[in-house]
Amino acid sequence: MKIKKILLITLLACPFLLTASNGKNEKIRLFSDAFENKTPDNNKKRKLVQQLVAAKYRNEKLPICNMPDDCWTVIAQYLPLKDKYALRLLSAYFKSLFYESNLNGNIEAPKIRSNMLTLPSFSTDENTVFKQRRHVAKFMEKTHIELLKIERPQDFVAPVQDFVVPVNGKACNGKTWHRIKKVSLENSSVNDTQFSIMAPFFPNLENLNLNACKNIDFKVFLNECKVCAGGVDENHPDRKALGKIAGINAMAEPQRSFEINKAFEENPNIGKYFSIPEWDKFKHLKTFDLGQTNIQAQGLQNILSNCSKLNNLCLDLCGHLLLGDLNWNDIANATDSLGIKELLPVYFRESLTKDHIDALVLLINQHTKTLKSMSPEKRADFMRNILKKHPAFFDYFVDLDWSTAKEITILSIKRPFITGPGLQKILSNCPKLKILDLRDCRGLSLENIDWSNVRELRILNVKGATNLSNKELEKIGRCCPKLTTLVLSNPKRDHNNKEADFDWTTGVDWTLFKNLTTLSLDNNLLISNESLKKIRKGCPQLKSLKGLICGDADSKFNLDTIDLSLLKDLTVLELGIEGANIEIKPEYLRYILDNCSFKKLFLSMESFPSGVFNWSKLGKSLECLHICYANIKHGALQKILQGCVNLKTLDLSCSCNSKFTLKNLNWSSLGGTLTSLDLSRNLMVEGCLQPILDSCINLKYLDLTACDTLPLKNLNWEKLKKLEYLDLSESVISLEGLLPILENCPLIKNLHLGKDNNVGLKEFYEGSPAVFEELKKLLIERIKKQELENPDNKKNKKDPREIEEK
Repeated sequence: MKIKKILLITLLACPFLLTASNGKNEKIRLFSDAFENKTPDNNKKRKLVQQLVAAKYRNEKLPICNMPDDCWTVIAQYLPLKDKYALRLLSAYFKSLFYESNLNGNIEAPKIRSNMLTLPSFSTDENTVFKQRRHVAKFMEKTHIELLKIERPQDFVAPVQDFVVPVNGKACNGKTWHRIKKVSLENSSVNDTQFSIMAPFFPNLENLNLNACKNIDFKVFLNECKVCAGGVDENHPDRKALGKIAGINAMAEPQRSFEINKAFEENPNIGKYFSIPEWDKFKHLKTFDLGQTNIQAQGLQNILSNCSKLNNLCLDLCGHLLLGDLNWNDIANATDSLGIKELLPVYFRESLTKDHIDALVLLINQHTKTLKSMSPEKRADFMRNILKKHPAFFDYFVDLDWSTAKEITILSIKRPFITGPGLQKILSNCPKLKILDLRDCRGLSLENIDWSNVRELRILNVKGATNLSNKELEKIGRCCPKLTTLVLSNPKRDHNNKEADFDWTTGVDWTLFKNLTTLSLDNNLLISNESLKKIRKGCPQLKSLKGLICGDADSKFNLDTIDLSLLKDLTVLELGIEGANIEIKPEYLRYILDNCSFKKLFLSMESFPSGVFNWSKLGKSLECLHICYANIKHGALQKILQGCVNLKTLDLSCSCNSKFTLKNLNWSSLGGTLTSLDLSRNLMVEGCLQPILDSCINLKYLDLTACDTLPLKNLNWEKLKKLEYLDLSESVISLEGLLPILENCPLIKNLHLGKDNNVGLKEFYEGSPAVFEELKKLLIERIKKQELENPDNKKNKKDPREIEEK
């Protein structure tokens, strides 16, 4: 039905689109370009336009197939993915638009491109899977797929030959795989052997996503393919040696490294069965997501050395990665093993296994006497040489060379251990950096860092770093004049700091940041009205101010001294109230509501101010509202919902402490706009959630974490057809309550149920509709089983067989 409506609208809109093609809208001009191409049949297209216009006014019908193919190329850009694929099944004509065509011997690309293909889960039957793989390969070749998503690596790997042989029996010419520009293995179980098999098939790969691929170790591994290719059978001389290490890839560190080293010593010839990732096959790689992987320094060095075209690199949450030396001077003075362990980077210590950390501490402890006796400047080189010789640590303690990473423009390093000298190597070798994210890198000192080589830097996040004094901040402004976004780090993180050097007022020339549009002060209590005035005056383009916090009466910036006029002309404000029993005055909130035009407003406070407030003026511009820890009342919240009619995101986490706050609210004013709602950790009872489900039909994100007083049974989810993300962690859930969600929310992609949930299901479900279809079948089976075991409880319940038929 949706396809019919789309086609009807298209026919009716054609004349108006063409009439408006001379306007400013580039997308409309693209549509008219389909008729204005300089081709021999241009007159035919002009006649068609005249026919379409005439037919509209005569209320006549024209064959839609007469429209130029280029028009459908543009129309398909606006269709949802599901409707686009449904269009392929409408007729033979539309089907032809999705496949390549052969005109006079010239291969033309499809008029409507399929942006992404998610590999399906194949059959376990050998004969069936052979046909399925060939069918997929042929489909990829005809549609010119460029983005491939692989959720189950085993569906790709064995046997690969089936995947590259089309139905006609001839070997694939390689174009199918050469066209692939992006591959996503995110959160999959792919291992080193499987990845090594895939690599040669994508010689032109530009974008690779390995985020959360925990089974790839990025170092030496036993390659099972080499074992098979070597013809190792029962009579082979290496059979016995390989049998001893058959499960070596699955071993935990440091045992794995010890066993590999032992196997090499006993039989040097066995090395031919081992491999390392072949990054030289990814010469065209530009974007690489390694977030949440076990990448170590040596693995990263191999990538940097072979992938010289990298311009976007993500190393977020890589706990095994050390971008700099440990503090060997403090370690040398440690009195025992426990002291050494405490001095290791926290995230590094948490990421490695206990045995691995214990082995490292033992090794360091054996050399502490030697460390103490030598000069401090020699300690790092001495320990690096010791650790490089150890089989369990030589991959971790590597002096990284970033000289081949000159093309990097975006670099994200959230939480891994990095030192000042480690950061300096990056800055000195990556002159094209535009975005640098260093948030939550504990222990990173910004003292004496030279920023002069990254003058193109636009976005910088150093939240969590230390020693960002007035002097160092001014140095950043002087060296990086193009900065538009700056996230600073609260100087309170280091108790040795002198306040005079970190109030970001004295000695800081804010005119150096004249292009700044977004600034986060990270809740710096040293900020005053004076410093805020200097910031607003020196940064005339500033529109987003975050991390601004008001303290008690003794603070430099408090509710009695704040100059609210400094908040005018901002579009984003994040204002926090710190301290017990501190309330924002009603007149302050009224000033904000009457004089500001925020698009985003973040308010964190102990208690929401009492009184009646008119949100209608601010509500015209407000799209995102966060009110946290505010203990808001029912009437005050209803006023917000009535006044903020353009809200797209609403966060009320930890703000509704009364069971009456959310009960029977009228959400109809937000029904067409609200897409994200966070109600986590609130007191909710029956009658709180159903009005939301009935009114907010465009919700895509809903967080109900720790709403343990909310009954999730007997709710009607029929109107939430667009819901994609639902978090029910730490809430009381049931099989009967979950089933209607899966039945009525077809687009759901992420479902959080929390650890040790009361229904015995997995903590987290993510993926394609097939994942949730399997979950739905599981729920139906378990409900049936419960009814058989407890027939007395069957009354007043729907029959699961009826649900299954529906």
